Amino acid sequence: MADRLAPPSIRDTRVRTGLTAVAQRLATFRPGDPMTDNARTSAAHRHVLDTYKDDHTANGILNDLLNTLPQVRDDEARDEYAARIQLDLQGVTA
Repeated sequence: MADRLAPPSIRDTRVRTGLTAVAQRLATFRPGDPMTDNARTSAAHRHVLDTYKDDHTANGILNDLLNTLPQVRDDEARDEYAARIQLDLQGVTA
């Protein structure tokens, strides 16, 4: 079990930063459009391409992001999905 008082790892910090960036992109770029798996993957990919120059790091972070992002729900808009990401980041559960 990880020490809750220990600082987050670089990997965890990068994933958290990526989740925040993905949520921001989805909430501001065509927020009312339907959320799709393709939009989920594209937003994660865009963040990684814009942020990391090293292919090995970029691929690792992309895989971590895709494994961490929640599944898309039916009839969910991009801004609704972004809100779910933000709630997850804040530790809010329902």
